[in-house]
Amino acid sequence: MRRKWIAFGLALMLSLQPTFLFASEDESHLEELEEQKSEVESKESEADEKLSETQARVDEFVAALEELDTQISDTESAIRELDAEIEENLALLEQTKRELENAKDNEAVWYQKLKLRMKAVYESGQINYLEILLQAGSMSDLFSKAEYTRDLAQYDQDILENLAGAREEVTTKEMEVTQEEAILEANRAKEEEKHQELQEVKEKKEKQLKKLEEDQEALELYIEQLQEQREELAAEITETAARIEEARRAAEEAARKAAEEEARKQQEAEEAARKAAEEEAQQEAETQDEEPEQEPENDPEPSEEPEDEPYEEPTYEEPSSVSLSWPVPGYYSLSCYFGEGGHRGIDIPAPSGTAICASAGGTVITAGYNGSYGNYVAIAHGNGYVTLYAHASALNCSYGDYVGAGQVIAYVGTTGYSTGNHLHFEVQIDGGLANPLSYVG
Repeated sequence: MRRKWIAFGLALMLSLQPTFLFASEDESHLEELEEQKSEVESKESEADEKLSETQARVDEFVAALEELDTQISDTESAIRELDAEIEENLALLEQTKRELENAKDNEAVWYQKLKLRMKAVYESGQINYLEILLQAGSMSDLFSKAEYTRDLAQYDQDILENLAGAREEVTTKEMEVTQEEAILEANRAKEEEKHQELQEVKEKKEKQLKKLEEDQEALELYIEQLQEQREELAAEITETAARIEEARRAAEEAARKAAEEEARKQQEAEEAARKAAEEEAQQEAETQDEEPEQEPENDPEPSEEPEDEPYEEPTYEEPSSVSLSWPVPGYYSLSCYFGEGGHRGIDIPAPSGTAICASAGGTVITAGYNGSYGNYVAIAHGNGYVTLYAHASALNCSYGDYVGAGQVIAYVGTTGYSTGNHLHFEVQIDGGLANPLSYVG
């Protein structure tokens, strides 16, 4: 009988070998995909960090832009003040030039009077004021001539003084014009310098803004590409896991049918043996009736092989639905429900280190780290059902392990994209999401 079971086992292994090889190849491919997914997620995390750094530089540059804008505003204000001052300079210069022209005209008038006086003196000969007085014929004439002499001297003195004053005013106005022209030229030079400074600041601002915008756009595009790659890998992982599950079910079904067939053959053999034994017993009884009873010389030898235990057909539970147990015993409040703001599962708050238990028996298809989930575990339960446990402080299982319902697989934490210690619990059916509260007991 033992030989029969050995032969049956060999036949079963040979019949299932292609299926097992297929599943093994898929599992190897799944491991490669998981590694690629981890690499993509690592690159995505690095890109997120670079984007955060770029955003920090943008924030710093925004502050620097405020300073540059202040400089631009101050420079433009200084230019406006210089424009106003230049306008005043021009107006004052024009006024001073007019005053200079008036002073020159005044000088010309007195200079002309001086020339006429000198011509009169030349034509009448040298004036001798004493002779004029001695020629007086009477006292009244004397006084009259003295008064004339005094008036004449005063007239000459007025001409000279007015001419000297006119010349001094011309000189003063010429100096004022020169000074005002120099001030005007200096203000124009300052204004040109401010315009140049303003242009340089504006160009610097535009260049820095363009560079930062290009860096940020490049990083955002890179992150988008990584996300697409991660989604493609996740879809391929789901497909591969489904093929592994299908191969496992096919192997179980083949084993079940082979066991049923063997059980049927064994039952037929046992029935045939029973009938043969009955016939042999009947023949022995007939022989004993014909022959006298004799005491047997020796006890009958035991059979070479002990009889096998009765075959029990294994039971199989139809995986049309899965009943899940609560993954964090003793902690039943929720901090976030399924579907809230696109939430993929439910959040169960609990102290750090609290045990996380498998909601049902199954095979660990993922046990590792993810930038969003942190430390997490995914378990396949058959028929496309998968449960996921995220943000753990530590894991207590590995990829490929078979875990039973209620077995501790991890411990509550707050790793990954998480605030506060809690378990993020998901239920997936054929790659789609389901509300865990519809399945947990």
